[in-house]
Amino acid sequence: MSSSSPKIPETYAKMSQQQLQIYASELRDHFLEERRLREQLEVRNRELGQRITELAALNRLFRRFLDDYFAMMDAYGHVETEVFHLAHQATELADRIRAQKPKDVQIPPEMLVDADEKQ
Repeated sequence: MSSSSPKIPETYAKMSQQQLQIYASELRDHFLEERRLREQLEVRNRELGQRITELAALNRLFRRFLDDYFAMMDAYGHVETEVFHLAHQATELADRIRAQKPKDVQIPPEMLVDADEKQ
């Protein structure tokens, strides 16, 4: 019995040493994996930051486009209103001239506007 007694602690010591080596190896592997994942996270965070910057620039560009578009549409509306107003004034003037023209003055037919063409 005395011969087996020293082997038990030696066996436990060897097992503990082997277990510590396994734990150290696993710990190293986990550490390396964590470092790799952190590096990937940093790369992806930089890429995400770049995408956010790009989206912000596109958003500013689109807002400027919309501002310009609505300003143009507003100006177009004013121009359209003015053109219709001028056309109405021209028609009224033509009607007054026709009503007041002397009998002996001939107006070329291409200068006359028919009522159907007014609309």
